[in-house]
Amino acid sequence: MLEETVSVLNDKNIRCVGILGTSGTAKGGHLQRTLENAGIRYILPRSEVQEKIDSVIFDRIKCGKAVDANVVQKITDSILEQGAEVNLLACTELSTLNMSCPFGERYIDMMDILAKSVVKKCGKKVKE
Repeated sequence: MLEETVSVLNDKNIRCVGILGTSGTAKGGHLQRTLENAGIRYILPRSEVQEKIDSVIFDRIKCGKAVDANVVQKITDSILEQGAEVNLLACTELSTLNMSCPFGERYIDMMDILAKSVVKKCGKKVKE
């Protein structure tokens, strides 16, 4: 999944991304190392923004509660304002939110990249 994401970023000539995921994703560091090795800069949310992301994921999405799109927009805009060209949706819960409330072009859904990669590896054509 990480290599496929880097490939998509390179194809789109994206050199700086924001990472949206849980605190655990940020602390794990795997995504960050992969991006660094590919020469792609990344921006992690500030601690107060990360707390809001965690709350959206754990207190809203995982509990089946509605998520206010304006809250998500403010969270993600704060990272874009720090210089990210796009935000990576690096959490499956955020991918499910993206399906019901699309984030738009300034976001790249890593689960979507993985799904398309699997379809291609099975020798099938991806529907866009």
